[in-house]
Amino acid sequence: MPQTRKIEIFSAGCAACENTIAQITDRACPSCDLIVLDMKGKGIAARAKALSIRSVPAVVALCCFTPILVLLLGVIGVSAVVGWLDYVLFPTLAVFVGITIYAFWKRRSA
Repeated sequence: MPQTRKIEIFSAGCAACENTIAQITDRACPSCDLIVLDMKGKGIAARAKALSIRSVPAVVALCCFTPILVLLLGVIGVSAVVGWLDYVLFPTLAVFVGITIYAFWKRRSA
């Protein structure tokens, strides 16, 4: 059974939101669970605030790239490096989390 990936789209129903929803729907994989949340709905605004969403359209994706990378490396014949993925992916994750924290810090001080 393939792992389901959850993608939440927070929408206000505007043209920009509809365009974003259409683009993500076209590009979502079959194992993606796409959920469109209307900001006018009860509790949706509170959930958006809890996720620090300040503008819409906003996309929250709970995905994992590692299974795709493992399959890709196997297809191209270099599956021996799969054991080393954590040594690359975790530092990369740390760098991007650091960039995100820096962006939030700059945004607050601006």
